[in-house]
Amino acid sequence: MMIRWAFLASVLFLVACDKSSTGPDFPAEKQSTAWSNHLLEDAQSFNLSTTQFKTITENNGFLSGGISTDLETKFEMMIAAYAGIEYLNIGIIRNDFLLTGLASKPVNTDLVNQILADESFEITASSINQLSAKAKGIYALEYVLYSDEIIGTTERKEKYVQALATIHDNIAKSIADKWMENLAVSSADVSLSFSGFRAQLLNAQLSLLEDVSNSKLGRPLGLFNGGEQQEKELQYVASKKSLLALKSTINSFMYYNCTGTLSTAEWLKSSSDNGENYAQALIEKCAALNEKIDTVMGDELSGPLTTKRDDVMAIYTATKDVLSHYKLFVIPTLGVTVTFTDNDGD
Repeated sequence: MMIRWAFLASVLFLVACDKSSTGPDFPAEKQSTAWSNHLLEDAQSFNLSTTQFKTITENNGFLSGGISTDLETKFEMMIAAYAGIEYLNIGIIRNDFLLTGLASKPVNTDLVNQILADESFEITASSINQLSAKAKGIYALEYVLYSDEIIGTTERKEKYVQALATIHDNIAKSIADKWMENLAVSSADVSLSFSGFRAQLLNAQLSLLEDVSNSKLGRPLGLFNGGEQQEKELQYVASKKSLLALKSTINSFMYYNCTGTLSTAEWLKSSSDNGENYAQALIEKCAALNEKIDTVMGDELSGPLTTKRDDVMAIYTATKDVLSHYKLFVIPTLGVTVTFTDNDGD
């Protein structure tokens, strides 16, 4: 998955954290094991959600009356479960899961519409799987389901969704089975990714949160590219899904950084005299961000995010507040050397 650095700064890790940077009393190995077990659970959850989504799509005509509540609920479950895996783009997780193409974006909307409009092209899981990753990832599934710009009949749209559901379910099942076949070995492999690439883990946490914030909020609001609003292709077409993607990422961020005795917050407390203050500030900033998202998601939001620009801008600002605190205080306190490279948000 290509990670784009934007807005505040790009972070380049020059010195990897070793166990000494976690402080003499912090159980680094236990942290890695706990985090890896949580990730294995996320893989199972994603597999379950893809299977349930696929089951609904197996009957022809499932979109004839529009998107059912059940189908939408299952799709939202997929987004939430997927965020737990996409969040950690390192080591075995990247090699086994993210390089499958599920994480591809932005969507190649021209190719999707070309396939839907070409009656001579037989839409099957096999034929779609031969396409560019930008036409078969989870973002492409969202586009086919919700975009009002789709070309082609409802029947071909159904076939495309069925094909994508099969592809995603096969990938999710394959990885979940591989990882869960021998939980102890899989956990050790994932744990090794965490402990062996601790700096990269922090990198992944920052970069995905920043990427989701910029792609799902900043660009639709017109904060980049000279103020041009990009409401369709770089966010989920259904605006609530855009916020759900961000909230799911925040939930993962908070789990690893704010929750329990093995979180980054506890790691901070063991690392310096100021660590406890930095940890508390991180927890409070994440909680404030989550509250802002919940407030907007609690309202009816059927149109673009720009229909509630002030509220969405407040979410974006709160996200940057979390990222700024993490870059300025959390990472240096944990002993990782960083440099900042400004860019234009692309």
